[in-house]
Amino acid sequence: MERLHRECDAADAVVVAEILNGSFLARYRPVGEAFPTDASSDADAPYFESSSLDVELEAQRRRLAPEKERIVDAVGRLSVLNEALLGNNHERADREIGSFVEDFGATLTVAWKAASARSAGDEKARDFGLPALAPYWSPKRSVLSAAFEDTTDRERNYLQARRSFVGFARRAALDPNDASLVVDLLSPRLTDGFGYARRLQAFGRRGVVDTVAFMFRLSRMLRRDGAAVEAERVLAALPSEVVEEWHNSFGDLNPSSLQDFVGREDQFADLKLFAHLPAWSEYGNLYDHRLAVEEAIGERLDGIKPATRDPSGFAAPQSDAAALLGAAPRGPSDVEGDGFHRTVALVASASGGTLLIKDGEELGSLLDRTIDVPHLLSAEEIERLLPPRRPDALYEYYRLVLLNDADPNSTRNHAVRRALQRVLRERHDGDVVSFMRSVDSDRGHVSDHLYELLSEPFLTSLYEIYAHADDVLEAQTRLLEWQGSRRNDADAMTRARSHRLLIRLRRVRGDIESTRIYVDPLRLFEWLVGSLSEDLKALAPFAEDIIADEDRSTSLTDAVRTTVQPRARLLRLIDRAYREFCMNRVHGAASFIARRIRHGTLHGHLSVEIAPLVEQAAAEFAESAPEFAAYLRGWMRRFDAAVLAMARDRMHVRSKEKPRGLIVGAIDDPDKSLVANAIVLRIATALRESSQVVTPIAIILDDCWLLFEVDLRRSREAFEKLRADFVIDVGQRFATGRPEVDARMSQTILELNGVVNQRFETAKSWLTRPTNFSPSASMSLLVNAVIDEVSHRHQLRPPIIDIPEDADIDLIGHRFHLVYDALFVLVVNAAKYSRRGTRTRIAARREDEDDRYIGLVIEIASSIDPSEADERFRRIEEEMIADVDNAMDIDEQSGLRKVRCIVEEIDEVIGFDWRRNGDGVVFALTMRYLRS
Repeated sequence: MERLHRECDAADAVVVAEILNGSFLARYRPVGEAFPTDASSDADAPYFESSSLDVELEAQRRRLAPEKERIVDAVGRLSVLNEALLGNNHERADREIGSFVEDFGATLTVAWKAASARSAGDEKARDFGLPALAPYWSPKRSVLSAAFEDTTDRERNYLQARRSFVGFARRAALDPNDASLVVDLLSPRLTDGFGYARRLQAFGRRGVVDTVAFMFRLSRMLRRDGAAVEAERVLAALPSEVVEEWHNSFGDLNPSSLQDFVGREDQFADLKLFAHLPAWSEYGNLYDHRLAVEEAIGERLDGIKPATRDPSGFAAPQSDAAALLGAAPRGPSDVEGDGFHRTVALVASASGGTLLIKDGEELGSLLDRTIDVPHLLSAEEIERLLPPRRPDALYEYYRLVLLNDADPNSTRNHAVRRALQRVLRERHDGDVVSFMRSVDSDRGHVSDHLYELLSEPFLTSLYEIYAHADDVLEAQTRLLEWQGSRRNDADAMTRARSHRLLIRLRRVRGDIESTRIYVDPLRLFEWLVGSLSEDLKALAPFAEDIIADEDRSTSLTDAVRTTVQPRARLLRLIDRAYREFCMNRVHGAASFIARRIRHGTLHGHLSVEIAPLVEQAAAEFAESAPEFAAYLRGWMRRFDAAVLAMARDRMHVRSKEKPRGLIVGAIDDPDKSLVANAIVLRIATALRESSQVVTPIAIILDDCWLLFEVDLRRSREAFEKLRADFVIDVGQRFATGRPEVDARMSQTILELNGVVNQRFETAKSWLTRPTNFSPSASMSLLVNAVIDEVSHRHQLRPPIIDIPEDADIDLIGHRFHLVYDALFVLVVNAAKYSRRGTRTRIAARREDEDDRYIGLVIEIASSIDPSEADERFRRIEEEMIADVDNAMDIDEQSGLRKVRCIVEEIDEVIGFDWRRNGDGVVFALTMRYLRS
């Protein structure tokens, strides 16, 4: 059978067909139902890869002849359907489709028309033509339906969709029958491996309507190939009545009618028309137009390189970009042209060598009015068409983008980044949105490409423009805002709002991170004035003696000396100030260390947040390197214990109870002697120049931070030693001898060390003097910042936040710190103790206010597991009535005592209460402060 199909010529085809029809071999001939009720084909019959066209024509002549009357009827009905569709009479067209399917079965011809109408229509058309499409959607979506629907989908890129399906066919990823039909649908001039006989054989397995439609297309292709005799043989295989009805029903169609049908909404309407043409191939002039385009750039549309066809038959090559920017070519069939036809002309011009382009602006205009140029030309053709032009930064940027899109690699990507940075520097003062505006137009083709290019990772790589991560986020946010406004892009606007919130959250989080250690300057200044003013005034007459005193001791153990000697008296005042600076239980540095670092933050940041990464790495090597996996788990346990010990024993003011504390809350610390002596001289000099104490007190306030820097440096060194103790350096110890496993092990060690290193760097940054002594944020921002921080360390479902606009007040300075600390403790408790699956509720409201005061109530409500509720409520009750004197030294409790300690010291807080609500608990912080 294979040899008969391959070797039989036209003279013998009839005789062979007669013999086969009466033979048992006839069962091996593929014959589809004339009017199939579903989309299946005769898949069991063998597929003859090398069949001759004459054999297939004879087989179809015998198959079609008995059905000629119904085929004639079907052709006439098809014409009526076209008339209804092109007249935009959807209701009538839908009825015609339903009756056509009922009378003639499932056909690709009508299914593609229905899909064309659905793609071209508005939302009302989404339920259109279902009887024709349903056979190709069930039980699963047919590739024959998907290929046409995806290439006409207005949300998809035609070139990418076409290349995907043609690629499937060329790589033999599809059934041979389906592959031939897909190629005929999308790339009819692709004959390598998909000859006309093979296609006719494939259509022979389908209904007779599809077979007839293909045979008329085939006759036109053969005539364009110069094979008029073969074209006549194709028509001769059709019943004469069918040929007559076809010619009467389908002449030429005014291209504008179809263009109106598919839409003219953008500059690439000619591409949209081209994509829809497979559904309208019965009109000879439209099919000829399609074939002309396919002959010009079909190979390039399919991604076949190098292209062998000459595109100049469709559009004459040009040597000057100005000519290409003029009216787009209409092609040999006089179809209205726009950006797609201009692109074909540009491709044709590439064969002529260098294109004369005035400057980068003209090149940008040309790219704005063409489509997919780098995917239709090779990198070599682009190099030839657009040679380098170094002085023109914008031209170079466009040229390099085209080259990188045509043949991407790391070198070209780097060149694009450098070129873009040059354009931004030289033309737009580093403002990427300014550049976006300059290249934008009503067409938006170039600006859309630029928008897609400028992803966050790409922006991050523009090191010369954006030095910091916040700069990148700001740039991306402005791009999203521009996109949302310019393109009416709701998704971009939503992302922009999210980014804006993130920027503000980062600012608040930055304020929190930079004030992990904080001393309220106003409260300390008030204490210094009230406690030291008289003593400082009394020392003013002795300023010269203090300056002249050569004693450099900072010891305060001699009570007589510190009572009699002026210099020692001044040292004692400084020591009192520094002790208050360090150890005030609410406003001192040690208090903030207890609230901001020891209370779960240090352990959470250094240990809890990296534990999942370590466990993931251990699990990865559980089988390939079990000893290494066990080491990682043991390392994590040891590291966790060391971090807890650091918080418990070291991050304290040194005392009898905490002898290993890193903070020495006194100036007679040997490490502080140089700083203390310098402070003594500064204060004495100020007292000599004026007996007013404001300046010396300001010096003390500022220089306490210099003294504290000694303790902070000691703490940072302890962190550094802890980090050094836990560097993972065991690659050779656990080597398996398998290169791929050992290489991955080395990479894992490198990654884990990098994560730990970054964590320690952040923790060390907490141990610095704050840069912002009066941070501020709105209530809602601060709440979100706390939630963000807690969610990194605990499993926390997104809380319900209820903060109306009138309660979303700005919190500044100590109010910022108070609300942050209270929220942090309460949200952490909610995350740790709330019933699984429930959400915490955080609400704020204004109440009990008058012309002088603003009243604010903040409530945090959460549910507790009923089985644990009584015990939890008992512990809450204990902590809410217990003594708070040592609250800042105790880290094992829930933190409620810390909040109470803070609250008692701040006049503006008039209440911190709790109440039971069934199995839930509600904490309320009530504030009242003067209107500003």
